Amino acid sequence: MDLSQQQGIFASALKDPANNAFLLPLLMGEIESNQKRIGLYRGNVVANAQRALSAIYPVLQEIVGEAFFAGLARVFWQIQAPDSGDWNQYGRQLPHFLAEFEHAQHLPYLSDVARLEWAVHQAVYAADEPENEIRAEPDVLWRPGTQILISAYPIADIWLAHQAFHSDELSQRLEQLQWVEQGALIFREGFAVKVLALPVDQAQVLEEYQQTLKEKII
Repeated sequence: MDLSQQQGIFASALKDPANNAFLLPLLMGEIESNQKRIGLYRGNVVANAQRALSAIYPVLQEIVGEAFFAGLARVFWQIQAPDSGDWNQYGRQLPHFLAEFEHAQHLPYLSDVARLEWAVHQAVYAADEPENEIRAEPDVLWRPGTQILISAYPIADIWLAHQAFHSDELSQRLEQLQWVEQGALIFREGFAVKVLALPVDQAQVLEEYQQTLKEKII
């Protein structure tokens, strides 16, 4: 058995304790002690995955609550374990997962809110745009991490409401939400990520213009 096969068995055991039976024969030492070690390691990995997701998706966690989010993180980890040692890259598939997750169907906007949060996360770590002779108006299209999203829900306003410092302010903002389709413009300005709410038609125009500019550069 080569190293990649052994790593596959180890990963399977971390996802599901039932697969310990395939891993234990490969380990030295007492079976009972090894079972405990595997359990501790599994618990640490799951906890790290949950912390990574909560750091990337704080608004999502506020919406569903910590207990629901913890359960969501465990289920997501079982089907989408990290494939990199960089936790900042973990969670890209969560928006798609939420769209299909049966326990989140009563909150159909969660998937799009998660899309926005992942865009915010990408903007935080986006490299500065290189200087180029082609420059667009508005200039914001050239800011680091710029993305344009369109949703059937007011995802930008939902995200902005959750930036409130006090629960009373958050409640007031949520009560004032207009549940209509909305565009969102995400970009980084200096070290701060900005999220702007846009009418859908304006977001569509910007999205088409941005794509045209990218094609010209290519």
